[in-house]
Amino acid sequence: MQLLCVAIPKWERYAKDDDGKKRIERYTQLCTLILAVVMAVGYYFIARNYGAVKYTAGFAGVLCGVIVVSVFAAGAMTVQWLGTLIDARGIGSGLSMLIFAGIVSRWSGTVSVIRQIAERVAAGQWGYMAVGVFLLAFMLASLLYAVCLNAAEKRIPVQYAGKNGNRGAGSFIPVRLVTGGVMPVIFAGSVLGIPSMISLFVSGEKHPSLYRALTAFARGNWLYILLYAVLIFAFHRFYLAIQFDSTEIATNLRKRGGMIPGVRPGKPTADYLNRAIKGMADSGSLALVLVACLPMLLSKAFGISLQLGGTSLLIVVGVAIELAGQVDSQLTIRHHDGFLD
Repeated sequence: MQLLCVAIPKWERYAKDDDGKKRIERYTQLCTLILAVVMAVGYYFIARNYGAVKYTAGFAGVLCGVIVVSVFAAGAMTVQWLGTLIDARGIGSGLSMLIFAGIVSRWSGTVSVIRQIAERVAAGQWGYMAVGVFLLAFMLASLLYAVCLNAAEKRIPVQYAGKNGNRGAGSFIPVRLVTGGVMPVIFAGSVLGIPSMISLFVSGEKHPSLYRALTAFARGNWLYILLYAVLIFAFHRFYLAIQFDSTEIATNLRKRGGMIPGVRPGKPTADYLNRAIKGMADSGSLALVLVACLPMLLSKAFGISLQLGGTSLLIVVGVAIELAGQVDSQLTIRHHDGFLD
């Protein structure tokens, strides 16, 4: 929906208007319902193929399928509704907070990884003790790296003209290293998740060739990791291009009497900004690829399933920082000292 608001001019006007935002929200809810139904049908077929469904034929089978799909879809819409309530009555970012809670709850699977390492050490494979220490250090370093990555930015200095032609106040244009946050990673994962979603409807016994082709894109395979890195790189550059309009920024600077020191106003300023964001785009794309793909590479190297995925790590860090900032701003508005001070 965010991409459509940029690609379709009419929707771009909707995004700038209160009534238009409500319309986009209704479209988003409708798309959510459609995707939820499609995924629910896929999960129903999986359950039936594994023999988890008792009634599979006749009226009872149809009724069972309708009930299962309806419950899955209703659950998805309930989560979306809860997110909306948190937005309206809480401190915002309702769906992000729910996703945050779901990701953190799955990190309890790290205990099983520790158990696997302990069992191999007990069996005399002492090399896995070093593996355990390395993985612990890697997880802590990944958290620190994600925090730094979320806050990293390049500040382009701007000087405003003062009275009587004198030099006025100075400021800067912030260009974040990862402009779209976790969105490029989510986009890449969504695209690569399409073959896996289609495989839910394909029987491996009836269509073995098609099933093998679709499962080749399963998460963790070498083909998946390669395409994942390429798509993250492409989506980050695209997201930066649509979020950072250098021509509009240069025009606004000229109207307000601002300029970048050593750069002429107008088109030269726009060209300078374009060169600046191109360098940031390459560095940010590489940083996102490392965060997203390195855990999968380590999992394949050591044969251990790491619950600390790159996407989940970026989401958790981003939501936590955003939530802390919102709570701090609410405390400041109510004339309390912010806990970040």
